[in-house]
Amino acid sequence: MQMSKFQLAVLIIFGLCIVGGIIAFSVYKGSGGTTTDLAIWGTIPAETWNSWYTNSPIYQNHLYRISYTYIPEANFDQELVNAIAESRGPDVVLAMHDRLLKNQSKLISIPVTSFALRDFQNTFIDGASVLVNSQGELAVPLVVDPLVLYFNKDIFANFTLVQPPVIWEQMYNLSQGMTLRDKGTGNILQSTIPLGAFNNVLHAKEILATLIMQAGGSIVSNTVDFIRPSLSETFGLTYAPANAALLFFTEFSNPAKVFYTWNRSLPDSLSEFAAGDSAMFIGFASDYQRIKEKNPNLVFDVSFLPQSTGTKRAITYGRMLSLAVTKGSTKTTPAFSAIFEMMTAPSIQALANTLQLPPTRRDLLTNRPADSFQSVFYDSAIQSVAWKDPDTDATSKLFQDMVDSVASGRITTVEEAVNNAQKGLQSIINAVKPTGATTE
Repeated sequence: MQMSKFQLAVLIIFGLCIVGGIIAFSVYKGSGGTTTDLAIWGTIPAETWNSWYTNSPIYQNHLYRISYTYIPEANFDQELVNAIAESRGPDVVLAMHDRLLKNQSKLISIPVTSFALRDFQNTFIDGASVLVNSQGELAVPLVVDPLVLYFNKDIFANFTLVQPPVIWEQMYNLSQGMTLRDKGTGNILQSTIPLGAFNNVLHAKEILATLIMQAGGSIVSNTVDFIRPSLSETFGLTYAPANAALLFFTEFSNPAKVFYTWNRSLPDSLSEFAAGDSAMFIGFASDYQRIKEKNPNLVFDVSFLPQSTGTKRAITYGRMLSLAVTKGSTKTTPAFSAIFEMMTAPSIQALANTLQLPPTRRDLLTNRPADSFQSVFYDSAIQSVAWKDPDTDATSKLFQDMVDSVASGRITTVEEAVNNAQKGLQSIINAVKPTGATTE
């Protein structure tokens, strides 16, 4: 029987075996089984895409014929701008959530009439809330890459330590004992943890943002139709969370402090850890394979990211690989239909298996893997949050200046550095906000 209506029901199971909820979507059913060609651009390599796609249920659906083009993340923004301007853009994009947030003016949000906010919240982790805007949901998250704490088991054994720190304040005492320095030159031979610099601390921006959020602050806050900067706000506390976070972060690169353990002259933090010259390393779950490749003989383990004292809930930062439909597409209905199929549990689990990253769906996260590393990654996914970064490249420079100005002594107080960053963030937001949007 031929169908002329565009309708599909996607079942999402929660809780006990049969108890569940139904999310209704208006999607493409095709006409007489017609196959629709869809172009997807993504930031994962083509071989990774093919491995997932051929093992995903949508591969068997003959309503779609999907062509995939790999776009390196560094080139993604410019390639998308040029393609849409020349009417040759993709129908769907697959990229990390912060890259999609930067390009949100080129994407079509899913209206809440098609995907209710409550259903979206019940389906995905809390961190997915950054994809919600005044129009609906900007994108659908598939897998999440959370920040975790890697630690060298040999170094810990040398200091008769079994477990890594669970609160940040423990780093002070640890760094005084674990950091080894050359008696003649004072050079750092073994670092406790790479903190305090920006150029050679991988993920420094994400680490500092996490510290701010753990301390009870935020980088931006929602307005009626966009965002405003909130770095310098106190949030009812006696000391602005961003000030406290920046002070803590930069103290470990201050040679005048007894817990000095890192400086700009050292190799990058991942390489230093992989070489066995750093007791700990804050990295993403995806860094696990990079560490193994650099040093297959390194004896290390993983734990949750430490938390601030008094934190009401455990928080780490997570980047979410997400799908969105572009405004340049002439096939928006089948494009949304394809996205809804790719967010089903079997499809997302297939991607999680391919990338070795935890899924964003709450129901899938209840099935923790037996692998000890993956188990921590899954639990960290539940803790993952993010923030609405208006321009990931511009804010990276902003965070770097905030850190470098304090670490170098160019600015004498963290308050001044944070206030400067607040003003810079306002300028970034003003440059990208939609016409007519308010930041008040």
